[in-house]
Amino acid sequence: MPIFQQRMCVSFPLTILLISVTSVSAEVIWRGDFETGTTEQWKSPPKNEGVKVVTDPVREGKFALRIDGTNAARRGKLDRIEFQHQPLPPGTAEGTERYFGWSVFVPKKLTDDFHSVGYFETRTSWRQLMAFEVHGEDIVYSTRVPYARRWTGKGKLTPGRWHDFAVHVLWSRDPKRGFVEIWFDGEQVVPLTKTATLLDENAAFFQVGFMRNTSDVPEAIIFDHVVEATTLAEVTPPPLPTARVSLWSDRAPNGDGTFEKSGLELKAFLPPPEKATGAAMVLCPGGGYIRHMVNYSIIDWLSANGIATILLEYRLPEGRSKVPLFDAQRALRITRAKAKEWKIDPKRVGILGFSAGGHVASSAATHFDSGRADDADPIERQSCRPDFTLLIYPVITMGDKAHAGSKAKLLGTDPKPALVRQFSNETQVTRESPPAFVTHALDDTTVPVENSRMFVDALKNNNVPVEYLELPSGGHGLNGNKGPMWEKWKTESLKWLVQRKVIAGITASPDSK
Repeated sequence: MPIFQQRMCVSFPLTILLISVTSVSAEVIWRGDFETGTTEQWKSPPKNEGVKVVTDPVREGKFALRIDGTNAARRGKLDRIEFQHQPLPPGTAEGTERYFGWSVFVPKKLTDDFHSVGYFETRTSWRQLMAFEVHGEDIVYSTRVPYARRWTGKGKLTPGRWHDFAVHVLWSRDPKRGFVEIWFDGEQVVPLTKTATLLDENAAFFQVGFMRNTSDVPEAIIFDHVVEATTLAEVTPPPLPTARVSLWSDRAPNGDGTFEKSGLELKAFLPPPEKATGAAMVLCPGGGYIRHMVNYSIIDWLSANGIATILLEYRLPEGRSKVPLFDAQRALRITRAKAKEWKIDPKRVGILGFSAGGHVASSAATHFDSGRADDADPIERQSCRPDFTLLIYPVITMGDKAHAGSKAKLLGTDPKPALVRQFSNETQVTRESPPAFVTHALDDTTVPVENSRMFVDALKNNNVPVEYLELPSGGHGLNGNKGPMWEKWKTESLKWLVQRKVIAGITASPDSK
């Protein structure tokens, strides 16, 4: 097989049958995720000493809500501390379609008495429309117009871990029009089921919280990631990592002899044991060196194909040019140091980067060492050379074709020529650089396609195996990470990984999510 392959994806005329469909744009309508550090996202939140915004555990972000309930919260014969969300019009009007999602954590098993952890009710007439009840570890979901038990999840609400609920509902008083769908922990447990979802003309509202028959038994429930949206993807939280590890044990180097405290974590997403190939990928998200834009579907795709993902949300540089590179090098060393624990082959550890994350990845692929055998830190004894590199519409150069925003954030506004050259990664390729798969859209006006072309040429000139997939369209981000151009690079990169013997074969379809 030649060490250099270049593919052009060519589009041909197609006869297209246009079908009229209702287009639903992805939109988060409301969040009640406590990321303000308060309960202010909720209208008239309960004021009770058993209600606290906490930083541990959290499902996503920095904060969650903990409710400690005993009979001190008694309302009649019930212990009730509830947070109520009234969707804004059209909200729950006849014919409106919505998704709702929320996450629940119980520190210890709940008693076998009933506990309501989420329900929908009518305003004014105060009748429940659907509800999720927990008895011990069992979950019961029912619709109430009329009452019908739709799902029983025996032993599903296990303590000590987060659980994710999602509801898709079309609001209607007509049982032939209204419907519900339910997901629990990412699995659809109630397929689309026709049912009336409204009782009368009164609007519906949504509640989460703590409700049970009054009791002296102290119990707690923690809520996070409460969302109303127009698509399932928007209410689904990111996958939970298999493991977390501190990137730097104490102080992180800045590259100028100074150090800073760093709470940065690597998040390891390991594939199911029956699918694991032993390969691993350090994932560097894009974001122009000003933020991290993590596409969690990539993690799902890699996992479905037996590849472990090590998510690196590197430090943002603000002119500290070496900081992202140092973080990437450290991530690669840690992945190899954890190889036995994570069941990873230390000789099949690659790096994957998108956009500015592609600059981080290509920097790691051109600035590396084999480790320092005498270092007091065992992690630093590991090599930081990637075994292979995947670069998706990457920023490569800091020269004339640079992405101006990324360059300014990485190097500052007036960098010296030597610094520009050092981080123009097309100038840093050697014969020791790892094999690479590179893709870019011809019509990318944000990061010019010349970034990828120059890097590919440099690899070719140094006899480094490379495959280049130049796509005819898609722009920067390949049509928002969807569609045929997006799927094309996934398909071709899997084939390339098989050819390079990184993975034994394609274990899932290229578009597996």
